[in-house]
Amino acid sequence: MERVSQLKDLYNQARKAGLCFTQKEFAALIGISPTNFSSAMNGDEKYLTDNLFSKIEKLFTEHNLQPVTDNHGTVIQSQKKFTQKENSTSEQERIDKFLDLLKEKDVQVNRLLTIIENMQAK
Repeated sequence: MERVSQLKDLYNQARKAGLCFTQKEFAALIGISPTNFSSAMNGDEKYLTDNLFSKIEKLFTEHNLQPVTDNHGTVIQSQKKFTQKENSTSEQERIDKFLDLLKEKDVQVNRLLTIIENMQAK
């Protein structure tokens, strides 16, 4: 029953994030049939597989979402991965922004040097 609860929590989080509105849409996003997803949501252990949770983890990773749940197991382990990816992504974004600012500064300095050279040539 715990895995059903995890699945429902993850599905609701995806809905709140605007990734989907229906179970059918969510099933399509993670690449399984709506029937199999419905069976999993109804607690059929045959469909509550590690592979299902891996597909959901992949979806959350692609959309930079961090699962929030107080359960343990797959989701908690995934949460650590999401946090690490989120941190490395934000660090990389800061580095990229800093490099862009440096490039802009270089362009501005070169423009000023050109202006000064043109003024001295007159």
